Amino acid sequence: MEQDQQFEIVGTFNNKLQQFTIRIIHNIDMLSIMTFTEQKLFELYFSEEDIKFQWDEQMDRLGHSNFVSLWIKKEEFKIFGKQDSIQWLFNLCKGKFIFLQKNKNTNRTVIEQNETGIVYKLNDKGTNEEEYFDKVLFQNKQQFNQACIIPEELRVLKLLNQNKCPYVLNIEAIQYDGSQFSYRYKKKRLDSLKKFISQTPSIKLSQVLEIIRQLLQVQVTHYFESIKLIHNRLDLENIQYSKLENVIQITSFTYSFLENRQTIKLNHHIGHTSPECFSEQQLITTAANIYQVGILFYIMVFGNNPFGKSQEEIQKNNPMGKFMKPKENGLISQKLVTVKEIIFEMISSMMSMNPLQRKSASHYLRSKIFLPFLKQKISRMEFKLQFNEINEDDTINNENKILNSIYILKTKFK
Repeated sequence: MEQDQQFEIVGTFNNKLQQFTIRIIHNIDMLSIMTFTEQKLFELYFSEEDIKFQWDEQMDRLGHSNFVSLWIKKEEFKIFGKQDSIQWLFNLCKGKFIFLQKNKNTNRTVIEQNETGIVYKLNDKGTNEEEYFDKVLFQNKQQFNQACIIPEELRVLKLLNQNKCPYVLNIEAIQYDGSQFSYRYKKKRLDSLKKFISQTPSIKLSQVLEIIRQLLQVQVTHYFESIKLIHNRLDLENIQYSKLENVIQITSFTYSFLENRQTIKLNHHIGHTSPECFSEQQLITTAANIYQVGILFYIMVFGNNPFGKSQEEIQKNNPMGKFMKPKENGLISQKLVTVKEIIFEMISSMMSMNPLQRKSASHYLRSKIFLPFLKQKISRMEFKLQFNEINEDDTINNENKILNSIYILKTKFK
């Protein structure tokens, strides 16, 4: 719990206009608004969708303000405070509550458009390390005085943003202008895993293990499992990687959904999808995330998509969960057979056809492969990656164009 702040609130209480001196207390999942006589006025849960804040225009233009409007359903309350207190409240609320937006940033460039919305890059923001983006979501127009239907993508981001995670893109604001929802986010200037692999002549196994460890850590400590989130697009494009810091960042939740809100029609990425996602009858659980991590683990270690090398093979084998065993010439040293067995045993468990047979992320994090003594022994083992020659029409399994693993062993494993 953070230190509470002092404000004044003006609004209608018990059918009459009143003013109170209040404290705003930050709890794990909500803000408590209390008077100094310990009377509780509101509990503002981050998960609530009918709570909105409307900041003074000076907050956008000048970076400071002394008040904010709080909307609870259709009732407005004004909260006054010192500039640093209002800034504290702004930083606390961003990404957790919906902000009512009046002005749009016009200094922006379209960089992507798909069936879910348009992504703009903000030209007047950003640093050498980070870039800022706005995504405007497509939907039927909803007026503020009517029921606002929050898109699933925003619902997911609101929940994720309750617990700051270094491995997930940073949400700056979730906005509603009376007709459209949008959100602003920033992300580090990093390359995707796909680009990193294509431009890296050799990759250490220790790097691969750290990437997988972080992907599993996201599941355990940063809400994926606790809020029952299915990401649905954990692939080489949606994961960025910093070679310098050895840190990943998941940059898109466009196709993510919660277990209890899944739709019949899912957007599949063939070659990176769990088998149950192809069924309209089967309930999709967070075990699908584990399967996707298993696919990435296989690709980075063994150099191919597990379901085959051609588009036809992948389309056929992915829905059936039929994946290929790696060739014996992968880990060429007989002394490294233990490493091979541990890795493939773990991948096979992650990619079990039956979701109930897959273990939790915390279980895999306890694997021998992540133990310090083993990591130290393989810290200098590298994969040399070369281009494969494949047919030009192989558009699905693009990573095979850059992944053909030849193992260079610079240390012994006993």
